[in-house]
Amino acid sequence: MKPVKLSLQAFLMSCLVAGWGLVYVDRIKWGVCVAALLYAGVILMGLCGLIATPVGLYVLLGFVITVKLASAITSAVLARRYNSNDSRFMGQVALEDVVGKVTGIWFSNERARIGTTFP
Repeated sequence: MKPVKLSLQAFLMSCLVAGWGLVYVDRIKWGVCVAALLYAGVILMGLCGLIATPVGLYVLLGFVITVKLASAITSAVLARRYNSNDSRFMGQVALEDVVGKVTGIWFSNERARIGTTFP
């Protein structure tokens, strides 16, 4: 059984440190890219002198919030997806549990039976 990933925990981790929540949900390359984007953007703004102006501080704050919030939402969604099971998890259905009328075969080990319909 795979370990449980909590979406709130992934969200909070990404809000605290850039890309940390993405690493938590096993998206290490994404986490590194988000951290690199954030820190490169801050360094670039500092080198351009944009941080020295009041407007530049607002731009910096908006950039940091946008990158961290996008990372946090992405990691929270991926954490929810990580915990879900698709239809393959259910397995085969016992004949006693089938209710209703069979109208066709949509999946079978015998490829010739797939697509067969019944009146």
